[in-house]
Amino acid sequence: MGPADRVRLGPLTETSPPPRTAALALAGVFFSLGFVGASWISRIPQMQDALDLSNRVLGLALLGLPLGSVAVTLWLPRVLERHARRIVVLGLPAAAASLCLLPAAGNAEGLLAALVVVGVTTAAVDVAMNAQAVVVQSTLSRSVIARWHAMWSAGGFVGAVVGATFAALSPSLLAHFASVLVLVALADAWLRHRLAADPAEAPEHERRSWSRDPRVLVLAAVSVAGFVIEVCAADWGGVFLRRVLGTAVSTAAIAYAAFALPHFLARLFGDALIARWSRAAVMLSGLLAAAAGFALLVTSTTTVQALLGLAVSGAGISLVVPVALLAAGNVVGVPGGAGVATVAGISYAGWTLTPPLVGVIAGAAGLRAALLLPLCAALAAAGLVTVISRTGRAV
Repeated sequence: MGPADRVRLGPLTETSPPPRTAALALAGVFFSLGFVGASWISRIPQMQDALDLSNRVLGLALLGLPLGSVAVTLWLPRVLERHARRIVVLGLPAAAASLCLLPAAGNAEGLLAALVVVGVTTAAVDVAMNAQAVVVQSTLSRSVIARWHAMWSAGGFVGAVVGATFAALSPSLLAHFASVLVLVALADAWLRHRLAADPAEAPEHERRSWSRDPRVLVLAAVSVAGFVIEVCAADWGGVFLRRVLGTAVSTAAIAYAAFALPHFLARLFGDALIARWSRAAVMLSGLLAAAAGFALLVTSTTTVQALLGLAVSGAGISLVVPVALLAAGNVVGVPGGAGVATVAGISYAGWTLTPPLVGVIAGAAGLRAALLLPLCAALAAAGLVTVISRTGRAV
């Protein structure tokens, strides 16, 4: 982490906890949000069965989550510099509580509406915690950004396993999601006094919405590909096992765990790679590995092959989005909150298009053909990173 990577969000206030305490608390936030997200993801196949939704209709209903996410990122930069900690503290239990709306959805429209609320709450926490990560990283002597994101992956893995366990033991979604709310509320009570204080208030002219800086937009394009890959693995991995390979619901529920575990392990040891390689090299190698994983998935004929493909793509894509977000928070001349919110918001916008597009393609040509989309996105982003690195533009 060199001088050029240090954040410019202003000094922390005197009420900030020690950097190591803040770093530990932030790891807990990342874990909790990953746990919340995977709790829903692991139950998508069951929700599809319960509401009798086709792949096309499911894809449209899944639009709700990214729509809510994009909407909140347009507003967040105006308050993020001053209220990031408060957004995290209030947002985590709100995100867990929003899951309890999902079992009440009686049709696709109800599911879409509930997911809008989930999207607003989870995205608010996502952007705020990444803004805090940029601030806290600047106070530490070594890179830990990958480990924070590893904790999100760990939360995702645990959430997926817990979801699969609930799916095997009981069909009740409400019992599952109410349990998630209790656990997250307890974690939030411990975290709230240990997070970093917010920086000094940004000047009025810096508190705007998304950034238009070309460097930020390049990072956003790469991050979009990362989101497409992660969203396809999350939303459609279990559906692929259930509908294409004919596995049981409990087996389909473990699909995201196969993606999340190597995703976590790669992030856990990824800081050394970030410190040793250029950002472009980290993103390029990860995108190519993710493409290889989806190539294996779409050609699989057995459950083992499909799970292996998800695992390879999970390991490959693990560092792409964290590196893009970190870089966006440190672009010279761009407020850190605006840079992070721009990359996150545009990524959410790409996420918005992904579920219905996959659903439409799956309805017309089958889910195997539809899951070529993340493969193509990874290759396109890898080409963009290659071009930018050869022209000497910083990423």
